[in-house]
Amino acid sequence: MQRKLYVPLILALITALAFSNVAYAAAGSTDAKSTIRRIGTILSVDAGANTFRVATTQGEHMTFHVNSSTIYRRNASSLSDLAPSMKVNVTAEKLSNGEYLATIVNAINSQVKVKVKGNVTDVGSNSFTILGTDGNTYTFNVTAKTVFSGQDVVDITGLAVGMTVKVTYTKSGDLLRANSVVVTAVNIKIDGKITKIGTSSFTVLANDGTTYVFHVTSNTTYSGNGVTSFSELAKGMKVRVTYTLRSDGELRAVKVIVRKL
Repeated sequence: MQRKLYVPLILALITALAFSNVAYAAAGSTDAKSTIRRIGTILSVDAGANTFRVATTQGEHMTFHVNSSTIYRRNASSLSDLAPSMKVNVTAEKLSNGEYLATIVNAINSQVKVKVKGNVTDVGSNSFTILGTDGNTYTFNVTAKTVFSGQDVVDITGLAVGMTVKVTYTKSGDLLRANSVVVTAVNIKIDGKITKIGTSSFTVLANDGTTYVFHVTSNTTYSGNGVTSFSELAKGMKVRVTYTLRSDGELRAVKVIVRKL
């Protein structure tokens, strides 16, 4: 009698286990995304494609895509902060097409910053070029994060050909991004005689026979022979003018020294 009771009970247990295994298998078969983690060094960044390429510590060369949901930590807040040679810890999802989407990018170290000194040779709307003291030519892109200082220059519109600058920058591929620009000197100078005085400008016939029209601002300084302001300038005065050549062609007087009355 007891054997007959045990048989149905055993069958019921086997059936229950079978159904539970089926349920478990069904739950485990959900198409979950594959998450990976990699540590490595950035090889390149492609802002147009929203990707960056990493040489991992496992010997792989992997391309990671980013989107608006990608989270950046430590030394980066966006894709534009990434650059070659940076060390990163990347958490990514492998998508159905085989690509990897970075969900978290932890920039372990900041971009390598390089410094160079030289003279400005060209100024654009969001970039400028210098001839470095090392003989090389550099063109720097300017962003909202670029900091300008020195000689009352607060943004790129204050830069002018002839200025001596110290630039701290980061390199991303062939792109040089200026982090800080310090204007240390304005190097263009001419000697000559004032031939005309305007309301906010004056004309000088230089010793080499060239005529220059200089515009003055509230930052223009005056010295020599008791002259301390624009209103004290007069025709016939011999002067030395230090000036900047702006991108629009305007000559802006920075310093006027009256040498003879």
